[in-house]
Order: sequence, then structure tokens, then C-alpha cells
Amino acid sequence: MGVYGFVSGVGFGTLLSLKEGRKRLFELSLGRVALWGLLGSAAVPALMGTLGLLPSGTPVVEIIQAMFVTGFLGGTFAPGSIAIARRAQLKPGEELGLLMDDPASGL
Repeated sequence: MGVYGFVSGVGFGTLLSLKEGRKRLFELSLGRVALWGLLGSAAVPALMGTLGLLPSGTPVVEIIQAMFVTGFLGGTFAPGSIAIARRAQLKPGEELGLLMDDPASGL
């Protein structure tokens, strides 16, 4: 299960950087982040099945079920991670960096 999570995170991160790479943290749409999380993580079981990393004879139905479960988890945790990051507080001396365009801060 740890491998699924790691590879799902890599898939999400890759899609997010390719499609939303120039946006600041507060410019990201949580809906689009959820979509990239869903797609990045749902692709993992399909990719593992295609590469022969699942036990031989694994029924297609089980791969599809795994895609639904991992897609749901990725679509839930990805926007949750962004929401948590938005609420983070900087420590004294840290730069605003990607947080500069916070609409609530008036910067």
C-alpha cells in the first residue's frame, strides 16, 4: 500500500506541475487539484497492471476497483493537502514566496 501512495503522489505531483506549474498556491483551484489527484492516483493500478507488477491472473475487475479506490483517495487527499498548505503560518524570518498572492492578506 505504501508503494501505491508513493507512486500516486508522484503522479499527482507530475500532473500538478505540468498543468498548474506557473500558479501560486492561492491561485490553484481545489477542484482542478482534486482532478489531478484523482487522475494521478487512479492511473497507478492501471500502470502497475500494464507493467506486470500485479500478481499474474489479477482480474480486470479488481484493477478497476483499485482504480476507483485510489482515485477517490487521491481526489480527496490532494485538495486537502493544498488546503492545509494554505493555512500554514510562516515562522519569523521566512519569506512569503509562493504565499504572496494571498487574497485575504491584501498583498
